[in-house]
Amino acid sequence: MKSQRFAALLKQKRTTLHLSQSQVAKQCFIAKSSYNHFERGIRLPSLETLIRLCKVLKTDPSEFIYAIISEESSKDMLVQSDILEETSPLESSYKRKIDNSFNMLDFYQQKAVMDIIDSIISTNANNIK
Repeated sequence: MKSQRFAALLKQKRTTLHLSQSQVAKQCFIAKSSYNHFERGIRLPSLETLIRLCKVLKTDPSEFIYAIISEESSKDMLVQSDILEETSPLESSYKRKIDNSFNMLDFYQQKAVMDIIDSIISTNANNIK
């Protein structure tokens, strides 16, 4: 799987506009099977195709790019944390559950979650001082 966050965001944008996969593919001048692979997280589009998708789906490219980059970053962080820390199977299970749940959120929901986490961390840091 290439990017589940990108795939979920792509589907959410398409369904919000009440478009079928075929309609989006046709407007982007790509095969329906290619679009289907993007929406299932099997492949990522080229930059040129991504720009066309953004125009058709009335979306800023930064949303899709953020979805791709943030997923890769979180995967790297999970791998690093498992290597650097000796975690119990239960801790690893929680980390995977958090990561999977976060991946199911759209861009704005992810931002809201991160704002909440930042606020909690800030509050905890202030309480320790």
